Parts: sequence; C-alpha cells; structure tokens
Amino acid sequence: MHDNAWVYDLEIGGYTGDLAFWRSLVQERKATRILDLACGTGRITFAAASFLAESTTDFRVVGLDNSPPLLEAARTQLNESTAAIRDNVEFREGDMVSFHLEEEFDLILIGFNSLMYIIGQENQLACLRNVRKHLAPGGVLAFDILVPALDYLSEAQRMPAVRLELDLADPGHGIKQFLRFSTERYDAATQVPSQTIFTRSTTTTGDKSASPIILTGK
Repeated sequence: MHDNAWVYDLEIGGYTGDLAFWRSLVQERKATRILDLACGTGRITFAAASFLAESTTDFRVVGLDNSPPLLEAARTQLNESTAAIRDNVEFREGDMVSFHLEEEFDLILIGFNSLMYIIGQENQLACLRNVRKHLAPGGVLAFDILVPALDYLSEAQRMPAVRLELDLADPGHGIKQFLRFSTERYDAATQVPSQTIFTRSTTTTGDKSASPIILTGK
C-alpha cells in the first residue's frame, strides 16, 4: 500500500469487519502455525495471535511484508504486547512473490485485497506457487479480495471523479482533522487500475499538509 505507518494505521488500523471471518477460519482449520502475507503493521497478525492465545500457548504466527517502516511499527507494537504474543509472533521482511522461509504453515492468509497488488498474472502465479511450498500437509491458503465496482471501473476509463473516502476528527499524532481523497483510472486492455490517493491533515496548531500516494494494482 504505502510506507507511512501512521497514515496506514489511520486508514485501516481500526478496521475490524473481516476479523470474525479470520477467527472462524483459524478455529475451523485448527491452525496453530499461521503466515500472514502483506501483513502491514500487523492488524490481522495480532488478531490471529490473540485468537490462538485464548486457548493455547503452543502456536506461531508470522507476518511478512516488504515495507520496512510498516514492519518497524508492527515490531514496536509487538514489544508492547503480552508475553504470550511476544513469544509466538514474528515479523519478517520479504516479497510475497518470492519469499523463502524455512518452515511450513497450517494456514497462510492474504487479507484485505492484498493479492490484487501483485501486478501481472505471472507474478500472481509465482506467489501462489510459493505459498504452496510453505503449506504443511493439509494446510490451506485463504485470501479475500474486493468485488470490483463496475460503475467505478466504467467511470475510471473516462473522467474519474475525486472522492472523499475518509474524514477523521482528532485521530491522534497531533492531528486535528485527517482527510483522504482518491481518484482511479482503469486500463480495460490490461485490466490494471491505478489509484491516486491524496491525504490532507490539519494539526492542532493549525498547520496543514497534503501528500499524494499513487497505487497500482491488478
């Protein structure tokens, strides 16, 4: 997604709409060794570890991401966690297309549409092949992706609109108001969308800042 950890957490750190699904999957599969790919700052990683810590001390959860700043934030949170979480969770830097870990997992998950940030079918297939190498016998891969909004894709091929997606008041970090705007373009021939995100923040002292973030996915 991007490398600004506190903005990342402002945008999605408080999202819990998918956690019940991941919890039910962990329970259904009786998984105790879990790999969370594209883990970001560890939103799902910590949730999965917390689920497991309720019933056992013999578990392992690994979060993998290619962003050092996001991993730094995740490790900071890990250091502030309970001993049960600290002792059984690890964050590793790597690309989910080409990572290599010397272990296998009962459950490998790719949450929050992250699979769609892999551009190109060959890279997507490489990711899936790599995942298979890291699955223990009987292990499973689970991922969730967003259903494309066809009206958005149609609009994005013409003159895309700018949308206000997030408006947060007093979210912390000395910020009085945080706004997130986005606009999308879509290439129907390659099926590749690109999204430009603009953030605008106003501090408690009245200072204002704005920055663009450009994302491309498939």
